[in-house]
Amino acid sequence: MTVIRAPGGTADPARRHPNLRPGGKSLSKDGTISPVVRVVVSKVTRDKVKAAAAADGVSVSKWLRRTIEETLAAQGQASPPPFTEGDR
Repeated sequence: MTVIRAPGGTADPARRHPNLRPGGKSLSKDGTISPVVRVVVSKVTRDKVKAAAAADGVSVSKWLRRTIEETLAAQGQASPPPFTEGDR
């Protein structure tokens, strides 16, 4: 994995941006830090995902979260919490 360091040599985003915490807001709505899932895809797939997210007017992360939640729901899997329009 490549780590991009900010000026000053730190790779810690909390030190670069003290008002942000890793993972952003809690997606589980209970204030806990949300887990991170890392996925490796081909460049072609990455480009398609970026284009789909841009077409929907959302970030890649939001597009992937929504796609995962919708896929789980279609399979009948419980997947709390449901997305609100603000999350899309």
